[in-house]
Amino acid sequence: PSNDIQWIERELNRVAEARLLFKIRGLLSFGDLMDLTSLLAGARIRGSCLEAEDFLTVLQLAESGQAVRRFLRSDRSLYPGLAAIMDDMPDLGPLVRELKGAISPNGDIKDNATPLLARIRQQRRRQRSHLEKKLNDIRMTKGLGRSSDDHLVTVRDGRYVISVRSDQKSLLGGIVHDYSRSRSTCFVEPVEVIEDNNRSAELVLEERGEEYRILVRLTGTVRDMTLDITRAQGLIARLDTLFAKARYGEDFSCVPPELHDTGDVRLKKARNPILLALSRTREKKDTHGPVAVDITLERERNLLIVSGPNRGGKTVTLKTLGLMSLMTQAGIHIPAAEGSCLPVFDHCMADIGDDQDIQTGLS
Repeated sequence: PSNDIQWIERELNRVAEARLLFKIRGLLSFGDLMDLTSLLAGARIRGSCLEAEDFLTVLQLAESGQAVRRFLRSDRSLYPGLAAIMDDMPDLGPLVRELKGAISPNGDIKDNATPLLARIRQQRRRQRSHLEKKLNDIRMTKGLGRSSDDHLVTVRDGRYVISVRSDQKSLLGGIVHDYSRSRSTCFVEPVEVIEDNNRSAELVLEERGEEYRILVRLTGTVRDMTLDITRAQGLIARLDTLFAKARYGEDFSCVPPELHDTGDVRLKKARNPILLALSRTREKKDTHGPVAVDITLERERNLLIVSGPNRGGKTVTLKTLGLMSLMTQAGIHIPAAEGSCLPVFDHCMADIGDDQDIQTGLS
């Protein structure tokens, strides 16, 4: 909460704009975004390399920043306060294009991230097809092709092998890489494909090397744009806060209170925010909600005496005034009737000597 009346008025007006935006066009959702602070700190370290999945997280935020720019670009006159905040949103379009060009939606590096990677992966696919065909030919030549279910071409330790019954491994004459759990089946790499497997392993290493170079390059891009990404994250968080305040105002039919410096308090049909929220979350919703109260304090009559029986609402009334004051000075519309007004307090204090919990009726 702030005691700067000008900031409070601007914030209440921005929330009113966000509520209007909510009614006209709906609000953007930022629920899937993650805090990039630690990720960006890691990217700033020279020689560091982010993982491919990390770039998806950065991409999500960058795309949200671009969506905000487009979303608030039209009908600017309806919400000038929100638009003014988003005027500082940096253009992350180049970052979006570079990341989308290299990282797939599932977090893998795309084949066409670089021409070299595309070429290496194409060679790997050709090599795999060549090995599978060659091994199948060996199976047929050795008389192991009558039962395809028993003699399969598979991979062990990155090497293409043939699975055969252990008593037939001598027919292939190669390197045994593994046995099944029962040791009834073994996995043999025939001598004829050793060089082909070696070439396949070399292509794997070449692919990993190129993928690493791509990740290093993308990490450098993120490092260079750290300030813009950080600013975008802060502005999105700011907008998300305003949207949350707007949703609260709409959900509970709140109003922006009038502000003045006379010291007068005038709350009309004020509903305690905690009890109001509880009435919405209970399994059997309370259709009536908390009892509304009117609270008036004037400069000439600035003493309020609250009396009544136990559990009659005295503490709830006092807490309603305190919460409404704090909500207002945090720029949140209050659950009260039109015409409610509050001053701006320099301090809001409570002196309570026993356990208090109005959620469970302890007050």
